[in-house]
Amino acid sequence: MNKRLVCAGFGLCGLLLASTGAVAMEVKTGLWESHIETEIEGLPVSPPPMTHRNCVTEEDLVPQMQSPGQECEVLEHSTSGKTVTWRVQCKQDGMTMTGHGKIVYSGERYEGNVVMTMDGGPMGPMKMTQTMTGRRIGDCP
Repeated sequence: MNKRLVCAGFGLCGLLLASTGAVAMEVKTGLWESHIETEIEGLPVSPPPMTHRNCVTEEDLVPQMQSPGQECEVLEHSTSGKTVTWRVQCKQDGMTMTGHGKIVYSGERYEGNVVMTMDGGPMGPMKMTQTMTGRRIGDCP
């Protein structure tokens, strides 16, 4: 099983996950572009949206971004039809983040979200929601 992170700055992270065959998921592998919008409860301004490109393979079906310094553990994950769901716990800089996510593929597009709760931060507990959309833009280089 391959495990990867989907992360957005500010030291907060949504997460990642699982692998299964692309045929079962009806996903066309290749170069995908992901658009991620983040909302953090209690903050007056949201972080700017992020766009990221990466290769999606049969072994790595969830678009990802790496964030250094985080230790994450996937507590559970499942794949059903076109949907991948997961629960995760991450630790970074003395903070613990727990959350869950879901991504649904539809041919050459996907939609999903990640909800993370952070404990131990300087502002107390915080909740972050990331909304993700993606589209296949070509073959991997």
